[in-house]
Amino acid sequence: MVPPEADAKTKDSPTVSDIEYNFSNLPTTPKGGKKPEPNLAPPLKMGGNPPKKKPPGVLPQPSDASDVPVIPVAEAGRLFDSFLQLWYPGAQLLMTFSGVEELNTLLELTLCKYDLPFLAPALENYLQAYIEQHPVGVFALACQYGWGQLARTAAKQSLNFDFRTVCLRSGNNSQIKHISVELFQALLVYHDACGVAASSAGRLLPWTDPRYSWIRCASCAAHTASSEVPGLGPRFSRAWIIDYLDEAAAMLKARPGASVEDHLFLANTQERAALCPSFCRVDGLCDFAHFIVEKYVPAVNAAIDAVPLEIPF
Repeated sequence: MVPPEADAKTKDSPTVSDIEYNFSNLPTTPKGGKKPEPNLAPPLKMGGNPPKKKPPGVLPQPSDASDVPVIPVAEAGRLFDSFLQLWYPGAQLLMTFSGVEELNTLLELTLCKYDLPFLAPALENYLQAYIEQHPVGVFALACQYGWGQLARTAAKQSLNFDFRTVCLRSGNNSQIKHISVELFQALLVYHDACGVAASSAGRLLPWTDPRYSWIRCASCAAHTASSEVPGLGPRFSRAWIIDYLDEAAAMLKARPGASVEDHLFLANTQERAALCPSFCRVDGLCDFAHFIVEKYVPAVNAAIDAVPLEIPF
């Protein structure tokens, strides 16, 4: 039970509504003579829908299509779209080109017309992707824009091609379209010098080592020309190893970058060695494999690396 005194005090106490709205009960300021203004926040409005928020990343749209500024450009839409994608690192990963021709057009637009050299590293990477299919075209464009390392790599990659094929086939116009006569002549000189060096590497090797089966064997067909064997004097080597060295030399003369380890190229030689009833059949294939991997391939690569590329970058 509530005591009467407490009940009386409760009745005389101001209610919440008196505190909020009945300003007559508030004490006055002794000095100023004015009633203090209550610092009350406006009451919250309940109900209704909250204001709609725009999703992030949505830009203001023009009210009318006529408000959109149109800037005329001379480039095609696909080309200009690729040009704009160069500015965004994430979009660069999605860029594709129809070939060296389209990439060359983008190179001219970016580096020549609009003079944006900071985009050159990205364009150099795109050009490098065509080095296997179009080494001569990549070489020409790399020289044009001063990318010396890419030009040297493309020149070495061009050794996988026979230049007669590159020049005579109509489908290879993109290979030589962008190269000047001076650069093409320098590349021809480099290609020819590498061909001479690579084709001569086989006969300069110690293939007449008396431990090899094609020297010890006297059962299968011998080559018509004798060779000087250290410690044994002139000896007739087996025909199959000499034929292989001659065929490899002819291939390297036309295509210095060709592989002397290609299984299709080796198949005929291995078959002929296996027909021998003596040393060549037992040890010939093993000796042949060690000779190619340990001596022939390193000698060809060293001969090519020793040829300078006489082109100022």
